Amino acid sequence: MKRLLLFAPAKLNLSLDILGKREDGYHLLWMLMQTVSLGDTLEIERVSGEGIHFSCEKFPLPKGEENIAVTAAKRFLAETGLSAGLEIRLDKKTPSGAGMGGGSADGAAVLWGLNELLETALPLPQLCRIGETIGADVPFCLTGGLALVEGIGERILSLPPLPECWFVVVKPELSIPTGPAFSRSDCGEIRRRPDHARLLSDLRAGDWMGLASGLCNVFEEVVELPELADLKRGFLQDGAAAALMTGSGSAVYGLFWEEGSACASMERLRQEGKQAFLCQPVGTGPQILSAE
Repeated sequence: MKRLLLFAPAKLNLSLDILGKREDGYHLLWMLMQTVSLGDTLEIERVSGEGIHFSCEKFPLPKGEENIAVTAAKRFLAETGLSAGLEIRLDKKTPSGAGMGGGSADGAAVLWGLNELLETALPLPQLCRIGETIGADVPFCLTGGLALVEGIGERILSLPPLPECWFVVVKPELSIPTGPAFSRSDCGEIRRRPDHARLLSDLRAGDWMGLASGLCNVFEEVVELPELADLKRGFLQDGAAAALMTGSGSAVYGLFWEEGSACASMERLRQEGKQAFLCQPVGTGPQILSAE
């Protein structure tokens, strides 16, 4: 095997709570996370010689260790003690600065792909441990599906899948860096938090309307996103069962039970000149599309 093509699904937060902060500065989180059918495509090719070469035609992304895909490749090679020449080509579809874990999904796809390409057969828990050293969302992006994610992202409990549904995601022009958003969360009291027990009970009972009514992201009180209220109101008027910001923003999504309503909502947003996407839940992390 010389070349792999992989799909790296983005994620949405169905709920997000900040429980505290460790002495090392990492925040303790409680999150319901879902991978979706919107994502990036990566091609990983083994080439002669050594070194990792990264390219992305459409976006001027960094090519060194500040790039999470490159970091993931280096950490994988260090973990396995292997040396290899690698070409990583990224087709970027997940919006950046959106709170959708696009970079983390790319890092997860590189770990997953190299495990196949180099035939190392590392188990998923070991890949997740490598992922923890790269970014907090990488272990979940490796696992995928619907999951409860706790700690700093390392504790993952897979949950029963959602019923058939659609997400309409809109990315405002403003992007919100994750670090400053967490810093602002330390400065004030958060008034509304998700009811953890109720959300898990609704999930396990299949009470989807109850689940939708309880979705909550504490970052909505923290970040300065002027469009947030208008976007959420628009989704609810379009028939969404819930509307929420994902991660630390700035993407906002509506959860729809009916495909027709979701499509109409997306078209409305696009006619207003907004960057909008339609996607559905997926039950996996990185997916191998082709191998040769």
